[in-house]
Amino acid sequence: GTSLTFNGTAGSVIVTDNVAFQNIFDGGGAISIWINPNSDGESDAGRIIVKCNDISSTGWEFLGRLEAGGFITLRLNYFFSGTTGVWDTGAVIPINSWSHIVLVYNADSVTNTPTLYLNGATTTFTTTQAPVGTRATDVGNNLVIGRFANDNNTFDGEIDEVRLYTVTPT
Repeated sequence: GTSLTFNGTAGSVIVTDNVAFQNIFDGGGAISIWINPNSDGESDAGRIIVKCNDISSTGWEFLGRLEAGGFITLRLNYFFSGTTGVWDTGAVIPINSWSHIVLVYNADSVTNTPTLYLNGATTTFTTTQAPVGTRATDVGNNLVIGRFANDNNTFDGEIDEVRLYTVTPT
């Protein structure tokens, strides 16, 4: 009864940048979040949580997309100095149902692939575009829940219990 509801067209939670959650994926970090999507969101790319700048392409973004057969896929975009890293899941997140997601990633190397836990089970990420260069810092970017930094690509559904960790779970 205390989750945040997003309508797929407007609204978000903005948390001003703070050293406590800057570059959480350096050396390995994680995001834990509950989502209950109604669809894949605005423009088929509803942002769940982002810490990036849409002008300079720094930081990262985690989104739902490609709704099909009652499910959505998930994507992590992580900006690097040469080429952005892009990782996708298959259609694993059910529409109109709560899912617990833990995203684990170490941005220290372009060869590292994120790990996704869906309701406690490991789910595979496929590398859609391998990153090149060094990770682009997210320092100076606000943390935004429920939409992209420039007020578009809004999530459609509910988000609850967002947690960020600067260590990876064991």
